[in-house]
Amino acid sequence: MQKFHKNIVLVGFMGVGKSTVGKLLAKQTGYTFLDTDQVIEEKEGFSISEIFERKGENYFREIEKEVIRHISQRDDSLIVATGGGALLKPENLKNLKKIGCLICLRASAEEILKRVKNEKHRPLLRGDNPLGEIKALMRERELTYQAAEWVIETDQKTPQEIYKNIKEKILKHSSNCPLSVQVQLGGERTYPILLGRGTVFQLGEYLGRQHKGKVAVMTNPLVWKLHGAALRKSLVGAGFKILVIQIPDGERYKNIRWVNYAIGELLKNKFERGSPILAFGGGVIGDLAGFVSGTFLRGTPFVQVPTTLIAQVDSSIGGKTGVNHPLGKNLIGIFHQPGFVWMDTEFLQTLKKRDYTSGLAEVIKYGVIDDEKLFEFLEKSRDLILQKDPETVFHLVKRSCEIKAHVVSQDEKESGLRKILNYGHTMGHAIEAVTRYKTYRHGEAIAIGMHFAASVALNGGDCSKDLVERQKNLIESLNLPALLPKLKRKEILKSMAFDKKVKAGQIYFILPKTIGEVVIKPVDAKLIEKTMITLIH
Repeated sequence: MQKFHKNIVLVGFMGVGKSTVGKLLAKQTGYTFLDTDQVIEEKEGFSISEIFERKGENYFREIEKEVIRHISQRDDSLIVATGGGALLKPENLKNLKKIGCLICLRASAEEILKRVKNEKHRPLLRGDNPLGEIKALMRERELTYQAAEWVIETDQKTPQEIYKNIKEKILKHSSNCPLSVQVQLGGERTYPILLGRGTVFQLGEYLGRQHKGKVAVMTNPLVWKLHGAALRKSLVGAGFKILVIQIPDGERYKNIRWVNYAIGELLKNKFERGSPILAFGGGVIGDLAGFVSGTFLRGTPFVQVPTTLIAQVDSSIGGKTGVNHPLGKNLIGIFHQPGFVWMDTEFLQTLKKRDYTSGLAEVIKYGVIDDEKLFEFLEKSRDLILQKDPETVFHLVKRSCEIKAHVVSQDEKESGLRKILNYGHTMGHAIEAVTRYKTYRHGEAIAIGMHFAASVALNGGDCSKDLVERQKNLIESLNLPALLPKLKRKEILKSMAFDKKVKAGQIYFILPKTIGEVVIKPVDAKLIEKTMITLIH
């Protein structure tokens, strides 16, 4: 029997063949088949149409939500077929993602009508214009179906043909089927973070569902040398014409000069507002490409394909874009959300040791600000982490994405909660600016900044000495620096004065209270300077 890497969840509109195809998949694999509508009927003792008639659609949706939640808690191998409106509730999407890989079966409204017109049990198709009702419902649900990792067209196909399409095209690569974490910004602005291993070959097809024609790939020479061939093959295979714009590698190239260069290349190649710009690299490329995308022709579609750990766990998520100014980092920028973020953790295996460990600083940050269990996992898994064990790395990226997506979903523009993501960044950015972005990797500066922030919290009575030592031990165990370098204090304080968190002349810090909880508060310059003196080595 064919075995899959994970469970399969079939989603899509009524009449696309979810139940029939699901049974074929279950028969092939020996997995348990569950149809959520059938489970509801057995639970309630009535057909779906009778439930709608007796108790209404709202009641049905609540029962459906409970059934999906219950299924998500099972640990056996499953093929699940869902009702056509199952993804209308965000809770259902979250729980279905826990079950396995979402595959959307899709058909035209005309094809669906042909399949269901003689069925009497469709409660939402009782009017005089069923085709119009189908089209209206499809428009209502279209965005929800985009959360699926794969789409299979089913027009004029038998269930057996649909099953073969799935087996040949998707299940062949089921170990690479990406997981999805949603950034919930509401309506069309909600977008997925798609995580997988060895999934770059699928990117072109996924992008092709939303765009056609030209795509600009902004990257750096090293990333393009290592991974460009795979990305090119994926995009060309999906019918795209590619413009590659290469930017030198390094934070000091994240400036207006290179923005102008990139926009010049787009104009010379006659790119239009509907042509996507794809960031293929680390945080520098992501920030720069996002700023170009958000400003070129007043905004073009944007896609993040991060290739470094620091970009995958942090900078590619949330829509912050921008470039540096001589007086400080990221002082010129906009919020410009991507259409999706595509994360292939296999890219991380080619990272240089220093670049990889730099990214671990942001993972430590998430543990301190939000998740004690993640912090403990980092403490206990040092060897696997430093060896870049694939499963361990995937877990770190996935959990980091979940935390950042949750925070960004609640506070997109950094008016409140999102500020906690700047833990360690007040001092970290100052160190980068004073050293002209030539001495420290971003994560190294943030690691120093986190130890500094914890020390400020200790000196100000906000946290315990044990927390400071525990965090310092973790930072250093992962080969990151913790102590301040010998820099001029006045220059650091001057740089901090330009920090985006400065308000009414006061410098605000994110300070830890316990592992997993932080507070945002102004810190007196004397306390900052006192702490600097004690930490410089």
